[in-house]
Order: sequence, then C-alpha cells, then structure tokens
Amino acid sequence: MKKKFSCLFFACIAPFLLSGCPAAVVLSGASGAAVINDERSTGSFVEDYAIELKMRVQLSSDIDSNVNISITSYNRRLLLTGQAPTEALRQQVIDIAENIENVREILNQIEIAGAASLSSQASDSALTARVKAALCSIQIEDFSCLDVKVVNEKGVVYLLGLVNKKQAATAINTTRKIRGVVKVVKAFEFRE
Repeated sequence: MKKKFSCLFFACIAPFLLSGCPAAVVLSGASGAAVINDERSTGSFVEDYAIELKMRVQLSSDIDSNVNISITSYNRRLLLTGQAPTEALRQQVIDIAENIENVREILNQIEIAGAASLSSQASDSALTARVKAALCSIQIEDFSCLDVKVVNEKGVVYLLGLVNKKQAATAINTTRKIRGVVKVVKAFEFRE
C-alpha cells in the first residue's frame, strides 16, 4: 500500500517539478526516499511537511524578534523547541501554531531564554547525529531507525515516531546511554 502512495505522490508532484516549483523540488529531493520507508502514509508525510512550511512562513512574517524556534511535525503533532526571549514572544509562537491548519496537537517545549549560541547548536547537531547512528544499530524485529525522528535541543533529545512499545523502550534506552544526552523526552505514538 505504501508503494502505491509513493508512486501517487511522485505522480502528483511531477508537474510541479517540471515547472520548476522550488517547494516541490525541495520536498521531492529531500524527502522522496524517506516517504518510501516512513510509517506514515504519504498523505500524512506531505501534510507534516506542509505544516512545518506554513509555520516557518508565519514565524518569519509575524515575528521579527530574536527567537530561535525549531519546528517538527510528525503525524500532525507539532513539536516546538528552542528559545524565546520573553513569555509574550513564546505565547505569540504558540498562537501562530494554534492557527496552522491540520495540527492536531502542539508539543510546546520552547524555553524562555536567549537564542542558543552557534557552538551550542553545533554541539546539538553532533549529538543528534550520534543518536541517529545509535538508533540505526538497533536490531529488533520490524524496527528501522527511519521509524524514529530525532530532535535535540541543548542535550534534551525528543523522540517521535510510530512504533510499538518494545521498539520505543529500546530506542529510549539506547538514546539514554549516549554521551551528551541530558534527558530523553518520549513523544512516540504507538502502533500495534
């Protein structure tokens, strides 16, 4: 069934690719392979991409202050991480998220603080890479590291995905053992 959706996805996006639509090029180029291996339906995958894009556009046009927000949508659950210098700006970001179409849940993890330094962001990127590599070494039935989306902010690692309980527990335990992980936040949805 997933392969039919993937073919349909590419068939629908092909006219945009041929017309040079930048969003379609980015979507297909960066995510085409991921769609094939993702637990979400192609429709959900595309919807999550659209939610992230709409949120980024709204933030860039509505908030001109020094906020550092990471936006991750998985199965229409919107995870917001990062920093806002004031509670008012944090609330403004949440208000924008609440008005994004098709968001079914907002996971607000924005802290009141100045933007993370470049060295902190680089450290987060390195830690995220280590977590992803460790998850790819997990060898249990029906598990793929592509089933888990990893978001990291100052050593706090958020794990999202559609997994069963055994897969979630294994991913969490594996992540906790990685040098630099301060805390693991479970944002999984469970499939049977």
